[in-house]
Amino acid sequence: MVSGYEFATLFETLIMVSRGSTKLSDAAKKRVKAEITKPVDIKVFITPTCPYCPSAVLLAHQLAMESPLVKSAMIEAIEFPDLSNRYQVYAVPKTVINDLYSFEGALPEGPFIEQVIKAQEGNK
Repeated sequence: MVSGYEFATLFETLIMVSRGSTKLSDAAKKRVKAEITKPVDIKVFITPTCPYCPSAVLLAHQLAMESPLVKSAMIEAIEFPDLSNRYQVYAVPKTVINDLYSFEGALPEGPFIEQVIKAQEGNK
């Protein structure tokens, strides 16, 4: 169930998909196309009352729109306790990349992309 702050995130994602364009900067779009060369699976754990979660989810979804190698998902931590336990979600937003690399917090566009690229390369 989508509620709280994430309801707006759902609508904003639908609008971006329907328009076929993201709000990433041109520099970020170029970096994504040039530096994401392997499959990347991004899971962003959220809670409905977290005011910082929408920005993390939107960034993950925008990366997935910009690259066919990126897959993103928003996971409500309270509704999926088994996944939250598996990925040791103690604070949100928590972003998990390729099931091996994770970070907490809502990062700005540049640092978020940097973390995705590092995870893709196997760096922590």
